[in-house]
Order: sequence, then structure tokens, then C-alpha cells
Amino acid sequence: MAATNNYYFTLFVLLFSSVFLFCNVNAVYTLKQFPLNQHWYERIEERVSGINATLFCEQKTYNGLKGYLATFSFEEEWAFTQANGVTTIATAWISGSDAVKTGFWTYSSGPEKGQPMYNLFFDKSYSFSFFGGIEPNLIPNEHWVHTSGNAAAPYWNNIATTSNISAYICEYGGLDDPVMPTITTTGGRVIITKLTGYIVSSLTITLTNRVTPTNTFQCGSIQVINSTSVSCLMPVGTGRYSVLIIDSAKKNHTLLWQYELPFIQSVNPFFKKDESITLAGNNFGTVASAISVLVGTSQTVVCGSVTILSPHVSISCKLPADLTEKLLPISVTVNSLKHITYKAAIFSPKNKLYYSGFLTNANWATSTDGYVKNLRVDGINAHLAVLDSPDLWTFLNNTLPIPFAGNLWNVWLGVTYNPTSKKFFYLAGPKAGTQAALQYTSIAGDQTTWTADTRFVVNLYTGVLQGVLPTAASGTFAEYGGEDPAFTTNKTHGIDTSGGSIGIQIDNYGTVFSVLSVLFRSASVSFVRDFINSELDVNIPIGYDGPYQISVTVDGKPTAPNTQFIDYNPPVISSIPSISTRGGDVTITGTSFFNDITKNTLTFGSTPCLAPTLVTAHKVLKCTMPVGTGVRSTTVKVGGKTSAPFTFSYIKPSVTTVSSVSPAGGTVTIDGDNFGADATKITVSVGSFACTGVVLTTAHTQFTCSVPQGQASHAVTVTVDTLVSNNNILLIYNSPTISSAVQISDGIEITGTNFGTDLYQLKLFIGASEITSYCKSTMIKVTCTALPATISSGAITTTGAYVNPSYNFLLTPFVVSVDPTSVATSGGAVSIKGKFFETTAMGTPTTLSVIFNGVTYSNNGYQSSSLLVFSVPAGTGVGKSISVKTDTRSSNSKTIAYIAPKVTSHSQTDETISLVGTNFGNDKSKISISIGSVPIDSATLVLTSHTQLSFKAPLESLNGGLLITVDTQSFTYSRFTLKPVITLIPAPKVIGEAITIQGKYLSNVDQDSLSTNIKFTFNSVVSECTFISATSYECSAPPGTGKAVAFVVNELVRSIDTQYLYQGPTIETVTHTIYNVPQEITISGTNFASTGLLVTIGDQDCQSPVAIDDTIITCQFESNATPGQGNLDVSVTVDGQSATEAIFAYASFSVSKVSQVQDYLQISGFNFGDVSKLEIKIGEVALTTCVGNNTFITCNPLPIDTKSGYFDITNGPSPITPIKVLLKPFIYTISPTTIKTVGENITMTGRFFEATSIAENNVIHVFKSTYESIEFDLIDNTTLIAKDIVGSGSSNSLEILIKNRKSNVKQFSYIPPTISTVQHVDTVLNVTGSNIGNQSSITIYYNGQEFNATNIDSQWFTITILENSTNGELYIRVADQESNKIRVLLKPNIKSIAPSPYTTGGSISLSGRFWNIIDSSNSPIEYKFYYSLLQSTDKSFKLLACEAITKAYTVVCKQPSGYGNFSVKVIAEGVESNQFVLNYQIPIVFSSSSLFYNTPGNITIHAQSIASPSSVFINNKECTNAVLTDTEHIRCFYDASVAPNQNGDPLTVTVTSYGLSGKNDVYLYLKERRCPGIPECSANGDCDTHTGVCRCYNSTITTSDCSIVDPNVLPPTTDENGETTLPTTGNFNYTIAITHLREKNLKEETVKTIKVSTIHWVDRKKLSEHTNYYKGGFENDPAILELQVTYFPTDSSIDFAGDILSMPANSVKYEITVSNWTFTSSMNYLQVIYNSRTERTTTYECVDHPTNITKLNVESLSWFQIVSGGNTLNSKFADRIIVDSRIVGSNVKLLEQTDELYNDLRQDSNTFNILTAMSTPYFKKNVVVDPNFSALLKTSTKTECDSSEKWKIPVIVVLSTAGGVSIATAAAVFYKKKLAFKKMEKSISMKSVE
Repeated sequence: MAATNNYYFTLFVLLFSSVFLFCNVNAVYTLKQFPLNQHWYERIEERVSGINATLFCEQKTYNGLKGYLATFSFEEEWAFTQANGVTTIATAWISGSDAVKTGFWTYSSGPEKGQPMYNLFFDKSYSFSFFGGIEPNLIPNEHWVHTSGNAAAPYWNNIATTSNISAYICEYGGLDDPVMPTITTTGGRVIITKLTGYIVSSLTITLTNRVTPTNTFQCGSIQVINSTSVSCLMPVGTGRYSVLIIDSAKKNHTLLWQYELPFIQSVNPFFKKDESITLAGNNFGTVASAISVLVGTSQTVVCGSVTILSPHVSISCKLPADLTEKLLPISVTVNSLKHITYKAAIFSPKNKLYYSGFLTNANWATSTDGYVKNLRVDGINAHLAVLDSPDLWTFLNNTLPIPFAGNLWNVWLGVTYNPTSKKFFYLAGPKAGTQAALQYTSIAGDQTTWTADTRFVVNLYTGVLQGVLPTAASGTFAEYGGEDPAFTTNKTHGIDTSGGSIGIQIDNYGTVFSVLSVLFRSASVSFVRDFINSELDVNIPIGYDGPYQISVTVDGKPTAPNTQFIDYNPPVISSIPSISTRGGDVTITGTSFFNDITKNTLTFGSTPCLAPTLVTAHKVLKCTMPVGTGVRSTTVKVGGKTSAPFTFSYIKPSVTTVSSVSPAGGTVTIDGDNFGADATKITVSVGSFACTGVVLTTAHTQFTCSVPQGQASHAVTVTVDTLVSNNNILLIYNSPTISSAVQISDGIEITGTNFGTDLYQLKLFIGASEITSYCKSTMIKVTCTALPATISSGAITTTGAYVNPSYNFLLTPFVVSVDPTSVATSGGAVSIKGKFFETTAMGTPTTLSVIFNGVTYSNNGYQSSSLLVFSVPAGTGVGKSISVKTDTRSSNSKTIAYIAPKVTSHSQTDETISLVGTNFGNDKSKISISIGSVPIDSATLVLTSHTQLSFKAPLESLNGGLLITVDTQSFTYSRFTLKPVITLIPAPKVIGEAITIQGKYLSNVDQDSLSTNIKFTFNSVVSECTFISATSYECSAPPGTGKAVAFVVNELVRSIDTQYLYQGPTIETVTHTIYNVPQEITISGTNFASTGLLVTIGDQDCQSPVAIDDTIITCQFESNATPGQGNLDVSVTVDGQSATEAIFAYASFSVSKVSQVQDYLQISGFNFGDVSKLEIKIGEVALTTCVGNNTFITCNPLPIDTKSGYFDITNGPSPITPIKVLLKPFIYTISPTTIKTVGENITMTGRFFEATSIAENNVIHVFKSTYESIEFDLIDNTTLIAKDIVGSGSSNSLEILIKNRKSNVKQFSYIPPTISTVQHVDTVLNVTGSNIGNQSSITIYYNGQEFNATNIDSQWFTITILENSTNGELYIRVADQESNKIRVLLKPNIKSIAPSPYTTGGSISLSGRFWNIIDSSNSPIEYKFYYSLLQSTDKSFKLLACEAITKAYTVVCKQPSGYGNFSVKVIAEGVESNQFVLNYQIPIVFSSSSLFYNTPGNITIHAQSIASPSSVFINNKECTNAVLTDTEHIRCFYDASVAPNQNGDPLTVTVTSYGLSGKNDVYLYLKERRCPGIPECSANGDCDTHTGVCRCYNSTITTSDCSIVDPNVLPPTTDENGETTLPTTGNFNYTIAITHLREKNLKEETVKTIKVSTIHWVDRKKLSEHTNYYKGGFENDPAILELQVTYFPTDSSIDFAGDILSMPANSVKYEITVSNWTFTSSMNYLQVIYNSRTERTTTYECVDHPTNITKLNVESLSWFQIVSGGNTLNSKFADRIIVDSRIVGSNVKLLEQTDELYNDLRQDSNTFNILTAMSTPYFKKNVVVDPNFSALLKTSTKTECDSSEKWKIPVIVVLSTAGGVSIATAAAVFYKKKLAFKKMEKSISMKSVE
């Protein structure tokens, strides 16, 4: 079973705590007797199944009382067993099952067996049930009840009856007691049964309230049904009672009884204090004080002030406080009878729909078809709901009973998914097919797996959406509403002209609160809603003719036109009724009227009654009276006699409705009847004044008149021509209504209706305060302004109207002013003055807060309802809103500002400026500062407090004004002067020069462009400087050397001193000398001076240095400085600053360039001399092949081991600087030069393939064509192998790159592509070949069309083709190379085959793909189809005979006979398709011959699609030795041991052939049959009771009753109308004709009758020499009647549904099929009625003989005879009929002469009629019955009285004229309160059988 929530079931138990007493449970369980009913209860601890528990209890007795599985039908009974430990220990089986119909729970045992217990779909308990909040669920096969839970939280649960649980409870007593079922609180007739031994005619039935014993009454109007059953009339009532049944002999018994429990169908929810919740359902009774309601999770919230909105069906109650828990469950107690609902539908005011939830724990099909489709809210159909709005999600969270936790509330959603659009669509309901906006938080699982077949579950707590299979289990979430009302079928109802009640099946016809009208012939008619059966019981008024359309309007929405009609039968009237003033038909009922209308004269005073007609012979006349008023003296004259005068009166006027009117007065419409057609005869009084100016808008039924302004209500009386109407209808001045109220400033605007002008005669209040004087109004709006501050929230009400509305209104605070309007940025207090500052509203504390600048502050500074002192927090800026909020209601807002900032002083450190002032705020992000037009960088701003801040001044800042802005408020600090800063002084030359200095704040003008008198001083000398920018100047530095100081003064502000240096010397050139030869050296450079001048070269001083000027120095050098590896250092020092350069060298040669050309080197330079004597090398490799001159050298070839390195000449006058030489790779050859596209290796040879160069690892790349990198193996410096070079095309190249050194390029190509095979799979072609290339390079051509490959490899690729593709040619192009072309033969594919053929063979339809009948070149393609029997030893394929293939790729083939499974394939151009496997049709079982129970023997099964071998089972018992006697019959041996079904239903016959099984309920045991004849077999033979056939002693006698007949009877003939004529003697006919088809309910009330005389034949044909076929329908009903009439010239036997019938010679058999019958209820049954008609007397042997009937006195006839003199009509019937292909027992009876249908027959003094009814239970498709008839003509010994003439034997339908059909008439009588009697009447019926 599904998991349950213990908390809720504990709660469920506590609801009944007033009667449940718990005690410690003893381990020993003794029998306990319940005092109220004297029954005993026993708990047996034994693990058994439900079936065995039922059986074991029925086998037990105690104190002579027979046991049964315990039935708990009263709350006290359950409480007693709880208190005594019978039902509080673990689980136990008890009575209850919904096995017959899922969801409809009945008692499965005991005296209540079959009575209703609980209806899942309406959540309705009848007398008592105790299912848990989520039980009973819809888990498959769980159809039986057991107790569950524990002592603290017991409940009922459902489970499979085959499950084994630990105990069961037996009950003893009551099986022989009278049974009185419960009834609704509306009262009515109740049937009491099992009154065995009582004198039922003298019964007294007294009821005593079990809670209030002084409350007693009798069930009166007792009517005797039979010797053991009566009915009595129960009054309207509620509660539980003891019923005393006593007769005149004082035999008595007291039983427990109660009215049905209340139940809640729907809830209109509210959640706030004093709001009213509305409950709709049934059995609430009529006394509000007897009703109590509890709502919510805890079931402690009393919903009080119960008001009955509509007796029995709807109530309302008021919440005492705001509901803080879930709305459901809700319990209602009516006079001690309690009902709790967890499943009630809740009305959603947002979308006007209802919703319910239930954890069905069932799969998709069960939840939708098994549950949701059966749900109703009153008359509204349910459909699976969709969570499609946040409001709905919240609504469910507030209402559904079980807390959202875990996966508890997982529910199916009524959506489907489109994987293409990735959208959801509604599956059902008013939005079906439209896109659904699902509400969910996340998706569980892989969304890409969703398909159109995926179903969806959402967790209502977490919002997680999951796609699941339909077989998954989940809860159900249903939605009701949104759909228009609709009749379930198109139908015409027949009814008498006197009117009556008809049941109209209708969907979506609203709730108990809906406004319904039924319109018939332009007038509304009354009705009763039957929600349980989804129909309206409509009262049709007096009328005639038809059919007339009838329509239903539900809340303004009508049903579709022309779908339901009423067809009147001829009226029957028993008096002369008053008629409408509009005139009309008058029916005169009486006696002695003549049946010839010309003999009847009607007189109505001086007014002619037109068109008199005869309605019923001798009794009823009809004529038409004209429009009129007043009275008439009426007589009927027959012949010359006149009846006594009868005063006829037109109907007095009646007022049904009076339209309301505005308080200003005006025109009212008065509806009713019989107002006449002359307005001058109408006067109207409305209370004490008149309604004047009468204008007829609709004659007789409606007029208008004018009333003055007024209020309240007044009785309306209409007088028409002295006839006065009723005065109970009121004219009501429209009362004001309030639909909404909104507060505008300190006023209120109220919207509604009927306020009048300036609240004429109305006073307006809010709470207790009148506010009328502040208000003005129109009819639809009241505007109240400047309301006083003294009022407070409350209900807006009026006085002075007929109905004064009340509208709860919560005032919103209103702010008048705020003082002061500015505060410091550090914060401060303000006073908020206004209105409606409420700390409580309507008695409920409120949260009063201040909203400042969007932030809510609860510290509101409350002083009074009109004053708050609020502390404004620190902040900045202006326009700060301030408002007041009460709960969620916010006032208008006012604005205040913070005080603007102010600067009082500043200071500067470098770039940092510090300001001191006020109101800087506390948020630096809101501060902006600019110096003049230059803004500061906010990132540099540091806010210390509301009074201090610092920042970095931008370098471009100028002296002048400083602007500070705090949150839009500014302050200007005038004459702000910056301190200049020198940041950089470049070193000047020693001779002095113009230099550009850098600094900060060096502008020479201020913000006003005025000079700042800036001055610079260098080395104590004021310099002339030129302005460049605020950060740089060009100044003239004086001459000098070494260090110096500078400063600047700007606008009298001096910078700090800045130190700077003069430039030091630099050395540029030096003259050369020969080594060791003294020589004057000249040094050139810069910044030379004589101050502190020193010169050194190498390790020697250069003597006598002289600074010729600042650029030239000369000195004497000895040239003996030791030469080094490079140049010698030259050093010059001036005033302590030195410069050194390694630029002195002795005279030598040099190398300027080393270049690589292909695989050799070229060297450029000068002073090389004799090259042959130079030692030249790269790295360690000597280059000995070099030749050249003084400036150019060539080294070629290079030694083999040459590699990158440093180039050097080592033996020159001085070493050269080695030159780094990196050699480029050089390719000599590549091999091979043509390769495969899949890739091959290419070997490359050449020079300088270096992995390392000069001790550094190289990165080597081999590139193909457009620099595609290729993998390779480096063999050595001369060999490299490029690997797996994949590609395509004829022009490709290779080159090598080592770092940035490129080689030369070599060319190669790829082999062209080749296609070798093509394989066709599904819609894909798999192509193999070689050198195919890759996706980007391949283009595919098939049948001239270009395709894209979906998969590709070097040797294969795939393409997707369409299903209509055909055979053709394929080739590819790879890059610039084209492949060969190949022919493709597509593989045909079989997609489907249907239908499954019978084993005897038959046509099958194949559909497929790739069945094109021509190829790409328009050549034909031949297709051949083959089949193979898979269970045969010969599994070879054989050719099928097939028609041509259609354009839609379908073909029809003839499948030969076979069995089991077979496969089919197709071959085209040698290509074989898939093999499609299909089974032959499973065996279809039609009938079975029969045996007597426990009498073994052979039986024959009639079935189709069978094969040998086959097995046969009757239920679970094998019928052995099964042998096929032909293709449709199996004979087997059956031991007849399976017990027959107690309800008479057939046993199940299952036939299995080659693994395929079919079954049907067709096996019935034989019953003993009696034979015809009186005495039996006419005393001329013995009766075979097996067949009901006489075995005549004389073999020459062949009649069915062994009577001796005239052998010279001619065979009958059948004409085209189905009439059979049988020659006979005598002057009479036997006529057998179907006269009616009649539907009846379990109360034996007629529901619908069709006269067969109205049939229209649509098909008549002769099937064989002796068999005719007829088929017909009816004009106003979909029913179809089919007849097959067969004549048997000789004795024969026939098989009808397994029943072997003997057909005597000269007999006729009929097979009657009725289909398309629309039952009004599945509990009803159909009668096929035929009439046997002959003459009452006939002359035989010159003697008059009365016609009489011979039959057996049994429940269901198998035969009867009608004997007319020497002629006998034999009627014989099979003991079974076929209902929807099932075999059921037949039920044939003769109708009593009192039956109403005899009125439709021809009656005269010499006509004998007998009606026979063949009854059939409810069926969906059709029913087949099989009567047969034969006529016997006894041999007469007197022939002189005879006259030879033909007489007729019947066909089932007799027509008055050939081809003529009379107009159909129908009569239907429906009933009310159907359910109250069904189960009892079934028990009565069973009793009568016993």
C-alpha cells in the first residue's frame, strides 16, 4: 500500500474522539457484543487472503448466528470495536469492495452486501466509512478493505484480495433481520426488505433519535411491495435513529438506521477573519443550528455562523480568525453525523475554476481514465489539471491537506510535449491543444529523451518537473470548469402531452450555485439536477406535436442547437383545464364521447373552439381556443345530446418575476403568464402605488410599466380582466453593491452599483463613523474626500436600502506634512503629520512603519494616529521620500533634504588635499569634487567623517575655486591655491642649455586666466622659463658641473627645494693607433670641461689631457696598453663624473656578414688579406674549402658534419667577434610523390635537419600546403620521415620550418577517390571505397542530387535519403578529383502490416518505404512479396499474391491460411527487405455447447482463427483431447467440474493455438428443459430434458410436441417486407411481430420505448433460398434493428451461441440484432417485445374453440404454445443470448395484460394478443436474440366446415403497406431518486427467484 502520513491519520481519528474510546488491548480476543444492535464481533488472528477471510467467516457460527466478514455501517459500531480492542491491533480484513466498478465501494458481505459504502469520485460516504486521507487509492487490483494504522491512528485502507494479512474480523447477527437502506436528507420512499413472517399490511414503523430519544416519528404511507417487502415515506430529516418495526401480531424488531452522511463536493475558500467559506455537497439538511464545521489541518478551527444557502446542498460559515493553516481537511457534522473530506474540489477565484488533488498512486491511464474522467464537481466534468501559474501554485499550497514534503505531492500534469518545438501543450479541458506555460523550478532527468509520448509529473512542493513513462505511478491533480455545457448524445425524447420528467444526460452543467435554465418551445421549464448521474431531470410542460428543440443554458452558456428534442405523444387529459390567455389546445376528458369526430360538437359560449379532434376513442377530445380572458360556458354535444354546462376559465394572471429598478425609478419588466394580449385590461399595483403606462412587450408573458423613485421592496399584483394574480412577487429597488473601494489621498472612491444621486436616501458609514457628508455619488461611484482623521478602518456599509452591502476596508495612512524639511547628513528627528496612522485595524494589530527613501523602519516614533516623530538616519542628498506604511498599505510620500556641504579650510601634502567643513555625509560614492573645471579622481577620495575628507588634486588643477558636491548638493570654496611641486629637472649640459622641467601645479594662470607670476630659480640664478603646460616649462639652465639646487614660486607659494645634476661626460669616438707606437689621441664626446679632467686608455693614463671645448679632448698615448679580447676601455672624468667606453682598438680586419645560400656560406668584410692563410670555422668544424679576396669569401661545399654555430677567424691581427650562424634546412628530395588520402609516410632527404642548434633544442615543423602541421620522425640531420599525411587533391606541397628558418618547398599529390560498395540500411546509405577524403573535401551525388555526408571516414561515409528515393547512380568528388560511378539498389522496407489475418487466411495491407516502381532512369522495378510460417516445419518463404503498389507505398496481399506467427518480406531487383513478423489473429471465441454441471462429456467450441493443435480451458480447468473438427470448431472433453457463477454469468472459455490465446465468457451449463405439449409431448412421446425436444413414440410424427397434424401443409413464403405466409385451414392468422423496444430500470420503470412500426428499412436482401435479411433504423433514435429470417422445410438442428436447437419441419427461425442503443444508465436493461396475435375463438371441426396459452410456470420461458382450435403456434427460445459477443443467459416472459404496451395494439372483441418480452442486460455494441416459431395444423375429422384459405405466420416486423412506414412515436418515463432503491430492489428480485 502507499505510504501514509501518520500525523494526518492521527488527526483523522481525533475528529471522532467524542465517540471513540481506547483501552489497553489484551492479547486474548474474546467475542464482544455491541449493545445497540446485539451483534457479536470476533477478531481472528490468522494470516489469510481476503477471499479466505470472507469464506472462513461465512463458515463460522456463534450462538446459532451465522457469521460474515464484519460490516461497519455506523460510527458507534466502529467506535465500540475500537474501544474493545477488536480493530485497534494491526491490520484485519473487513467488508468492502469496489471490484465490480473501481471507485464505487460497496459492502461485500453480510446483510448490507451490495449496498453502497463510499463513492471515491464524489468523496461520499453513505452511512459510514473510515478511509484514510489518501485512501482508497487506485493502485491496480487493490479492491478490498482492511483496517490499518494503529491504536492511536486507525484508518481503512484498500489492498488486493489475494494479499495475506494477519487477521480478519467476523460479525454474527443481522443476516435474517429486516434491511432498511439509508436515504438522503430530502427524504422520500425507502424500501424495507426481508420482512419474513410479518403481516406486512399491518406494519407500523417508528423511528426514535438515538441522540435525542424524545424525537420520534413514523415512516408513513406504507405500500406493500410483496410478502416480504414494503416501502414507506421518510420525511426530510437528519441524524441517526432506532427503527421499531411491528405488525398487528406484535412481531417486532428494532434495527439501527440513519440518514445519509453529509458530504462536501466543493469549497469556495476564504482565509481571513469574518470571511465566509461556502460548502456545496449534499445531506446538510435544513436546520443550520444542527450543523457544525471544522476547517484546517488541526481541525480545531470552528467555522461558525453556519447559514443554509440552499437546503440540503449548500451552506456557508464564517471564519473566527485568519486561517493560518491549510484549508483542507474540512469536516461537517449534521445532527451527530460527521463527514471529513481531504479530496473536495476547491474553487479558485483567480480563474473561476475548481481544483482537487488526490494521491492516487496510479499510472497515467488509471489516473486519467479511471479517476479523473469520473470526477465531477456537481455537474462540472473534470480533466487533468496543469500547474500553469504562480497563483495556482500558491493557491494549492494554501488548500491541499497534506504538507508539501519530499515527493509526497507528485502529480500528473495534463500536458503533452512537442520535442521539435520544445513546447508543452494542454491535453484536455478548454485549452486542449494550446501551448501551456508550465510552472516549475527545475527539471529532473534528461530533457533530450522526452518525446510526444512522455508524460509529466511535478512535485507541488519543490516544483521539480520530471518526464516519466505512462506506466509510472503518481498522484492526480484535477481541474473542473471552463467548458461549455453539452449533451452527451444527440437524442429525441418521447413524452406524453401531459408532460413529465425526462432525464437529459449532460456534461458541464454547472454547480449548485450555477444559474440554469432549460428552454423548451421558447419558455423556461423546471428541472431537478441529478449530479450523481450527470443529468437533468427536466419537467416538460403540456404540449403536443414535435419534435421541439430543448436547450440548456448554464450561467449564460447554451448547449449546441438542434442536439436534443422533445417529441410529444398524443395528449391524454382528464378534465377541462383552464388555459393560457394566449389560447391554445383544450382537452375534454369524460365518457360517452363518440369515436367519430364528426359526431362531437364542442361549444365554449360564443367563442368557437377550433379544429376539434378525437384523441382517444370515447374519452378524450381536443380543440383550440383563441386568445381571450374571462370565463366561458362549455358543453359537449354528441349527436343530439348536450352535456351539462361546464364553466371554463382562462387562467388567471401569474407573476413569476419582476425586474428590479434603479432607486431613481423607471421602467420595470414583469414576467409571468396569462397577461392576455390587450394592455388596456391590465392594471398593476405595487404596494401602495401604481405601476403606470403598461406596454405589452410579449403578449401574455411580459409587459413593462413605470414606477417612481423609491427604496426597499413592494408586493406586485397584476389584474387582468377581473382575474387577480398572485402577490408574492416583489418589486425591489436595486440595492447598492460595493465591488471595490480604493483610497485616494485622504478620501475613498467606492465603485459599485445603485448608489443613487448623492446617496439619495442612503447613509454611508465606515466602521461606526458616518461619512455621508464628505461624499458625493453617481449610480456607480461614490467619492469621499478630506475624510476626518478620527475615522479608522472598518466595514463600509449603507443604511436605507433593501439590502445594505458591507465591504471591509482598511485605510491607508495619509501624510499631510513633514517638519523640518532638511536635516544634517549625520541625521535628525522630523515630525510626520497626517491621518490614519493605525496600530490596530478592525480589531487586529497592525505593523506601522515609516518608509524613508525606500527603506522600512519599524521604529516609527508613534505619537498618535496623526503624528509620528521619526529619527531620520544619516545620509545625503535631496528629494528623500518619506511615507508611512500600515501592514502592506503605504501612504503618499513627502520629501525632505539633507543640508548641503560646506568647506571651511584646507591643507596640502604633495598631491593630497585635506578639506575641513560640514555635511560631507558618510558615503564617499556620493561626493564629487572639482577644482575649477577639473574633477578629482573619486578613487583618491578618503572620507574621514561628516566634517573631514582628503583627495588627490589632478595635475591639471588651477588655482581658483574648489567645488564640492555631496549627493547633488554643492559648495564652492573660493580662492583655493595649490602649492607647486618640481618633480623632475633634467641634467643640463655643462655649458648650460634650455631644459624642460617637470612638476605639478605649475600653471602660470589661475582658473580666471590671470597670471600667477610663477618664477624658477636654478643654482641661485633666476631663470627665464617658457610655459609648456601646467606640469612642464622650458628653462635656461646656467653653465656648471656636478650638483645644483632649484625651486619655484607660484602666486607667492614656494615649492620645496629640488636637487639636480649637470650632465656627465660621454665618449663617442677615439682615434686608432698602431700597437706600441706613441701617438696623440683625439677623443670626441660631450660635456667635456677642464674642471677635474682625467683620461685613461686600458690600463694606462693618457697624458696631458686638454678640453679643447665641451666636445674634444686631446692627450698623449703611448699605445702600449695590453690588447684584450676586445676593445680597450677609454675613461674620461669631469668634476667627479666619469664616462667609460670600450672603443679603443688597434688597427685590424673585420667580418660584416655571413650568409647561407642553399647548402653553402658566403662571408663579407674587409682586410681579409690572403684567405688561404686564414683559419675559418663554424663551431668546431673547420671550413677548408673557402676561397675569396679582401672583402668576400665563399665556403662551398660545407663539410658533412657542418651544423649551426658561431663563425670565427682565429688567426687575424686581432680576434673577431664570433658571428652566430643558424643554418636553414634544405630539402634535396621527397619520396613517394603520390600517396593515399588516408595518409602515408613521405621520406625527405637534405641538409641541416637539426634537432638542436648551438645547444638549444629546436622546434621542428613539417607543413603541408596551407601550413597544415604534419607529424614526423627525425632520422638524422639529413633524413626526415613525414607521417600519415591525410588529405586529398592533386596539388600539395611539403616544407620544413625550424623555429623561423624555412626550407625550400617540394610538391606531391593524392590518389583519386574510388567507390566500391553501397549498403542501404533504414534511410541511410553506407558507402565504402578508398581515398574518400574528409567532410570538408567531399561532395556526394546520388541520382543527380547533391547530398551531405552524415558520417565520413577515409574508406566509408553515410548519407540520409528520403523514403521515396529510388534505385540509381552514386559518385563522389573529393577536392578536384572525381570517383567512379556505382549503381545503387535500395533495400525495400516493410513498415507495417494489418490486420492480423484469421488462420483461414485473408487480405492484409502492407505499407513500406523505398517501394518506388521506377528507378532514376524511369525503368520499371518489379517487387515480389513472400511469407514464411514461423511455427511450421517448413519455414521456407512462399510467394504472396498481391495487388499493385500504390503511390502511398501500400499494397494489399492475400495471406494464405496458417497459424501462429509468420514473417513477410519483399524482394526487388534481387534486394531483400526486412522480415516483418505478425501473428495470425488470436482465437476469437463465439460460443460453446453445454453440459450439465458435474456431468462430463464432449463439448464443441465455436471459434475463429484457430489451428491444430489447440488447447481449451474452461475458467482454469483444461478441456482435454481438443481436436479441430473444422476451421471454426474444436471438440474437447470437459469434466464439468467448474462451479457455475452464482450471478448466472457464463464461464470463461480460453482457446490457445500456437501460443496465441483468445477468450470469451460463453460457457453456460445446461438447465433442465421441459418439452411443449399438454400433457407434455401430447402423451405421444418422451421429453428429452437435455434438449427440450420430444421423442415421439411414432417415428412418423415429427412435430415438436408429438401432436398429430395435417401433413399436407404448404411451405410458408416470405415477401419483400419480411412477412411470411403459411397456408392453413380456418379463417384466421397467426401473426408474430416485434412491436416495441423498451428500456427499463431496476425499479421496473419505463425509461424509453420505441415503436417498431416506425422503422425505416434501409437494406433488404435474400441471403439464400430460405434466408432473408432486413435492416432498418428509426427517424429520431440511433438504434438499428436487423432481422435474419430462415425457413426450415425439414427437421433440422441449429447451433445458436452453443445452444443446439431442434427446428421442426415447416418452421421459421429469427435472429434479431439490436445495436446502437443509447442506454440512459448502465444499470438498465432492454426488452425486445413481440406480439403474438390471432383470433380469440376459432372453429375447429365445426366447434368454436377459445384461443389459449400453454407454458411452464418458470422464471424464464424456453417455450410456449398458442392453441387455436386445430392450429398450434409453437414459440421456442434459446437459453442464452449474445451480448457484445458475450454469452449470457436469456430471460423471456409473457407480459401481463395490464402492461401499458397493450394500449398500442389493435383491440377488438375477437382479437387475441399476447406480448412476449425477451430481456437483455446493458450492452455497448449489440445484442442478438434467437426465437423460432412453427405452426401445427391438426388433422380434422370434419371437413365440411372448412374453407381453404391461406393464413399467415409472422415475421418479426409487420408493415401496414408495402414499403410504408408510419411516423415514429416514442414514450419515455424517467424517474427521480434512482440510486436510493437499486440495491434493495436487486435483493427483492433475488428473493423472488428463491
